Amino acid sequence: AIVELVKNSYDAESDQVLIRFENFPKGSSTKSSRIVIADEGKGMDGDDIEDKWLNIAYSEKYLLEPEDGNYLAGNKGIGRFSCDRLGAKLDLITRKENKELLHLKIKWEDFEIEGEKDLTIEKIPLELNSIDEETAIKLADIKSFPETGTVLVISAFRSQWNQDKLKKLKTSLEKFINPNQLYLR
Repeated sequence: AIVELVKNSYDAESDQVLIRFENFPKGSSTKSSRIVIADEGKGMDGDDIEDKWLNIAYSEKYLLEPEDGNYLAGNKGIGRFSCDRLGAKLDLITRKENKELLHLKIKWEDFEIEGEKDLTIEKIPLELNSIDEETAIKLADIKSFPETGTVLVISAFRSQWNQDKLKKLKTSLEKFINPNQLYLR
């Protein structure tokens, strides 16, 4: 799931991705642990979040031609599922060029109401709010928020993280090469 989110950052044309594990005493997760994934890619505006990121059946990746020979790495529409897979809570903070800084707080359990057979995704209340830079920095615990980009703060983990799982992730990330580098020859 984390590798998929890194791929999405590259697809958003970010040159680098920060992955930070917080509150992991002795290399194991606790109830207060968080994963922060931050990029300096294109970011999103409200329409992108509502019409693309939150739209389960939507992915524009198959419609897009590669720009400057760059091929898209992430799978179609898997990023939001990756966030859900990792933790029960998500703070998505993003900004597109010349747009406002946005915050979407998601509790995935709101989408998992047992016995509600008539519940549709459109009925789940989600608030997309404009926030100031100071609030974004505090939420993500970063020094500054980039001019454009997206920060995902994932908490309430769905599974226990330990040293072995962290080592496997490190190995997966070491194997991951920005796919666009393959075509820079």
